[in-house]
Amino acid sequence: RRGQVLSTLWLGLLEAEEGDARARGSLERAIGLARDIAFYRAEALSLALFARLLRLAGDLAGAERESALALELVARHGAELSDRIVIAGTHALLLGELGRVPEQKRVLAELEQRTRASQKALRQRELREAQMGYAERLLAAALSPEGPVFPRKR
Repeated sequence: RRGQVLSTLWLGLLEAEEGDARARGSLERAIGLARDIAFYRAEALSLALFARLLRLAGDLAGAERESALALELVARHGAELSDRIVIAGTHALLLGELGRVPEQKRVLAELEQRTRASQKALRQRELREAQMGYAERLLAAALSPEGPVFPRKR
């Protein structure tokens, strides 16, 4: 079932990147499936991506609500660094657009602490540098209202 959640989540992500109207339904399904099996990391990421769709539709309040819930799930249950970056970056994007700059700065400061802690755990300098570069690109994408959330080469 975890595979079904992840495949539905990634389908929704790809549909959203292509501007496909089916993205909303895919992400709503991913959220529901993740909740059914208590797959919190996938639920949080799905909520963050869904929040981005709500933002595009002009529903900033709904988008902020969904992204706040995603960030709350991450605080309670944890997430991989890349997921955490997308979730926190999306929430920071929305807070900035709502003019809630002090909250935005707090979210970004907490994310930076987590990112640095993750990098310190890596012993090889090359791995630390690669992770830092990826984290910076991913955060820039998450903070941007344009383009794909997960940067990759096409």
